[in-house]
Amino acid sequence: MCYSSRNVRAMIYASVYFASMDWILIFLSMSILWLPYYSQKRRLYYRFFNVLVFFAIVDTIHLLLNFHFRNTVDFIPVHRLSGKVYCWLFILKPHFAFHMVFSYFLACTFIVLSIVRVAKIPVLFQKKYYALLGTFCLGVIINGCFSALHWAFNFSVLIYPIVLYVYLYFILNTIPNEFSGILMEQVALNISTAVICYDLEGRCLFANNIARLLFRSQSDEKKNVFLESYFLQWKNKLKKDELSVSIEDENFIINECLHVFSGEFAKLTDLKNRPIGYVIKLNDKTEYLNILEKEKYLASHDALTGLLNREAFLNLAEKEIKSNPDCQYVFVCSDIDDFKLINDIFGEEIGNEILIGEARTFEQIDYEGCIHGRISGDKFAMLMKKEFFDERDIVNRFDVFQSNLSKSFHYRVRIYLGVYEIENPEEDIFAMCDRGFVAIQKNEGDFAKPLNYYDMSMVQNLITEKTVLNDFSTALEHGEFVFYIQPQFNAKTQRVNGGEALVRWNQPVKGVLSPNNFVPILEKTDYIASLDYYIWEQVVRKLKDWKDSGFENYYISVNISAKDFYYLDVYDSLTKLVEKYGVNPKNLNLEVTETILMSNVEHHQKILTKLQQYGFKIEMDDFGSGYSSLSTLRNLVMDVLKIDMEFLRSTDNYEQSLLIINAIIDMAKALNMTVITEGVELENQADALTVMGCDIFQGYYFSRPIPVSEFEKRYLYADNTAEGGNN
Repeated sequence: MCYSSRNVRAMIYASVYFASMDWILIFLSMSILWLPYYSQKRRLYYRFFNVLVFFAIVDTIHLLLNFHFRNTVDFIPVHRLSGKVYCWLFILKPHFAFHMVFSYFLACTFIVLSIVRVAKIPVLFQKKYYALLGTFCLGVIINGCFSALHWAFNFSVLIYPIVLYVYLYFILNTIPNEFSGILMEQVALNISTAVICYDLEGRCLFANNIARLLFRSQSDEKKNVFLESYFLQWKNKLKKDELSVSIEDENFIINECLHVFSGEFAKLTDLKNRPIGYVIKLNDKTEYLNILEKEKYLASHDALTGLLNREAFLNLAEKEIKSNPDCQYVFVCSDIDDFKLINDIFGEEIGNEILIGEARTFEQIDYEGCIHGRISGDKFAMLMKKEFFDERDIVNRFDVFQSNLSKSFHYRVRIYLGVYEIENPEEDIFAMCDRGFVAIQKNEGDFAKPLNYYDMSMVQNLITEKTVLNDFSTALEHGEFVFYIQPQFNAKTQRVNGGEALVRWNQPVKGVLSPNNFVPILEKTDYIASLDYYIWEQVVRKLKDWKDSGFENYYISVNISAKDFYYLDVYDSLTKLVEKYGVNPKNLNLEVTETILMSNVEHHQKILTKLQQYGFKIEMDDFGSGYSSLSTLRNLVMDVLKIDMEFLRSTDNYEQSLLIINAIIDMAKALNMTVITEGVELENQADALTVMGCDIFQGYYFSRPIPVSEFEKRYLYADNTAEGGNN
């Protein structure tokens, strides 16, 4: 058959059309491939699509060569009566089956990929795939019907470009616009600002999630009545000519809780500025205000105890005093003795419990006008009207607190109180409070007097304390501390067996200072442990010199302070010293007072027992001075009992006191203890004590404390043939 050029063009157009179906289907399938679900599987699908592209190229070439081979499709023209061509009839040849099979395979591939995609994506994005799949499947079905029925006119092939158009329309226009609307709606629903829209009649049209959460009402939630009930409150604030009005700190009771809001109530208008409704934007400031209130509280209160901090306490106290100039006030201040040591021993958690307990004890004193505060660390203060001040009540409250602490921790906790009576309300508030703490300085160490009042002499004492503490380290480094020896005389032989080492400060400017001028101050700090160890070593070194000179039977007694047990390893320190200098421990007597055994008893007793077993002699010092008791002797075996003659001087009943001393000496003898009486100043005292059975005397009647060189000159070298002896 001879074909005209028109026939050939028609055949080429048809071949291009059929080939384009392959590429449209491949494009649709590959567009699915580029979506996120397939991102991890693209390498596998690339190989599959490479094969499809190869067959599409073969099919395209096969179709385009149809005008030459005519083995795929042939055309028969249909003419009008006038002779003009009306249309072309397709005659499908056997080779066209390859194209049909390949095209349907591509169509099935697209359908499968789309179904898998739809199953994996959010509902919001499924619409475009429903429309695309519906149109595409409909086209495939129609196309199959036309092919199966061999209809002369087959318009179904036009479905494929229509599908492509629908796909592009949804992707590029409808879906993005719809998605933008949904996205904006989701943003409005989920933003932290409450948004409520009303129509002109005040009916609620929209409320986002935070608005519904804040104004939720289970009974009428669906009707939005719970939101509309607030409309008139806000609308009435909007003036006629105003477009919006601010809402500041509005209080609302929501679900039985008070909420504070700020925001804006505004009219909604169209493009011609005609009102169409109202919108309110609300920010719930409740949480912010709560945080702000908490921050204010923390800025003015102590986080641990809940009391006012130093600055807030003093500011409030100053306002209280100045606003009531006719009232008299007192500052009551407290300080825990050795609180740093308590923290070191028991840990910060126990220390905090003690501080909280002290704060609660202060809060129990809650008269009109009382203000309580934590000044710093373990220091607390209270301002109260003088008319309510009751010394006995306050002391009793703290006595109960201290007693409970001592039972709980097996440690004697002492709290000292200082009182400053305000005479001039115009004084600096900081100075007033400080004077209450200055009053405490006079109490420390006096266990029988936990409360003291401020007087002007305390300022000088405080200056002295600061000077001592500031100069101590340098003085120790320069060797300004030395020890004197107060000789101890044998009651029977009147010979010197040894003596007690008593520290002196050889101050370059002030000269030699007695221990009363600095030891009580150092005992308030850990400096006392450094000084004690220094004196121990000086004494042991001197005993070594005496041993090398042939005077190895003389002893020296040294004092052990209560704080040495906390800041030093007492057993290790003393045993290493005598080992270092090769001194017999029997030549170094250790003096302790009952205050050492008033806390942590078992621990201290264990250390003293070990020292005895090592060879040291333990002396109970100041027995009878008010700091010792029989329970101490019951719990720990002592080698030496020292009786302080202050026991006699502090009473008018001299004869009865002598009887008590006599009984103490008899008791000591029954316990195989050596008895030393210190503070003997009169001959008749020595005579009476000798009759009672006292073994050794120490006191001014026999000798004052003297430098070591003078002691050696008087008692060691005076008679080289004399033999000293142990007590």
